[in-house]
Amino acid sequence: MKDEPFSAPTTKPVSAADVNQTFPRSERKRDPRFDQTQEFDSKAFHNSYKFVKEIREKEVTELQKELKAIDDRSSVKAKRVMDKINTNRQKIGNVKSFEKAKEIKQKLKMKENEAVKDGKQKFHMSEKRIEEVVKAARFHDKQNGSMKRKFIEKKYEEMDKKFMRR
Repeated sequence: MKDEPFSAPTTKPVSAADVNQTFPRSERKRDPRFDQTQEFDSKAFHNSYKFVKEIREKEVTELQKELKAIDDRSSVKAKRVMDKINTNRQKIGNVKSFEKAKEIKQKLKMKENEAVKDGKQKFHMSEKRIEEVVKAARFHDKQNGSMKRKFIEKKYEEMDKKFMRR
């Protein structure tokens, strides 16, 4: 009865205030570290947790040493180690890719602000267009990277498949 919703009696008239009566909710208990009392500072966050990236890189080198020590590459242990190496490399790559995309977006904003200062009309680039620019930059980086030929061949195969489907 205490926390039940209000039910109006049928024998007496009830005022609108009684019908709309709500019970006060107790405040949710949460960790004060996660309260949004201030804005999120991504630079401070990345500086605080920079050690995670370093730990991952150290772990990759240790796992590579461990993999070299394993004689049988087809064993279950070797496969697990290779999976861990690939996972960590992928995480490191994702972080680098995210940082690169963020850097490109900042450069685009800087260019736009400079153009406005020079007297040009302000132009807001859509998110889709920004993502296309970031994608083009990634493609250009991969074309000039160490896996150049292999990457380009794969990319053109995918493009051919898409074109053939249409």
